[in-house]
Amino acid sequence: MLYQQPESGRITASDRIRLSDVYKCYRDMTLAIPNRGTLGTGARSGWVVSDATFAPERGQIAKYEINWEAGGPNCGLTPPATEIKLDSQEVYPKAERNPYFQDVDGNYLISGYDASLAYATQHAATPFARGDAFKQLQGRAANPDNNPSATLAVTLAGLLANGNETYYSAAWRYVVVSYSFSLPATTSGGIRQSPIPQPAPSYFSTAISWLRLADSLESVGPINSMWKLTKTWLGFADGVWSPILYP
Repeated sequence: MLYQQPESGRITASDRIRLSDVYKCYRDMTLAIPNRGTLGTGARSGWVVSDATFAPERGQIAKYEINWEAGGPNCGLTPPATEIKLDSQEVYPKAERNPYFQDVDGNYLISGYDASLAYATQHAATPFARGDAFKQLQGRAANPDNNPSATLAVTLAGLLANGNETYYSAAWRYVVVSYSFSLPATTSGGIRQSPIPQPAPSYFSTAISWLRLADSLESVGPINSMWKLTKTWLGFADGVWSPILYP
């Protein structure tokens, strides 16, 4: 015969919801100890066996413990609460994307042609071609009609010559972790989308554009009894995510 103990029915809620049944019995008692993943019935419907232990104690007594994990809505409990995390993430845009090369409205002041000349001063195939690109750039900068684009391109060429092809900046990494008893839908990301739930815009000093990254899905219970879905968004300066590349 099994004798249920006072600590039986203890529930622990963290990233998983656990319940323990604890009994005392005679150590020579024959028991059918359930394997991990065994589905509960009756009062334990909606629960799944995590592990079971039969441990002899003093005399002829033994302790028999079954640990369960919530495995469905029939357990009478809700999954763990949604978790939200906001971190900074280092990014290194190209030097010409620095605000120094933009007007007050965020428009880039270096034309595509002048930017290509600036890069050619460092990356053209031959020393002659690199020198010729720099001469062209200086000649264009001397003509007021080509400014401020050409003059800024000369500055860019100087940065590139010193190895400053990128600069440090910081983006926001917004992560939402949710739990469910049923298999949730996922996305492969690559879309412009505000986070759900959306952080308060007042938290950020500048306007932010968000890119949805691919979701991560993992089982956090025996025999897929509960699922953990991680959704991630990357936030950067407004307008950085091109609608041509990201719908």
